[in-house]
Amino acid sequence: MFEVIIPKSTQHKLKKAPEKVRERCFEVFGILQYSFAPFNYDVKKLKGYPMTFRIRIGDLRIIYEVIKKENVVIIHDIRHRKQGYKR
Repeated sequence: MFEVIIPKSTQHKLKKAPEKVRERCFEVFGILQYSFAPFNYDVKKLKGYPMTFRIRIGDLRIIYEVIKKENVVIIHDIRHRKQGYKR
């Protein structure tokens, strides 16, 4: 089982997001506890970043990193697709 870590900067973005968006994000965070690449979501590994993935949920992108040795998933960003994948 993985520990999902949400840094303060990402928490701040979640607080500003509409309630529907927050609900969908927390649903995904719950699933990420059990699998870092759930098969029922559109998950892709990001090129150029080791163990960094994105999950597509409609127009949202959740960017996260997996540290397997420590069983940790760090949520780096939650963005609209227009904002791209800049970190």
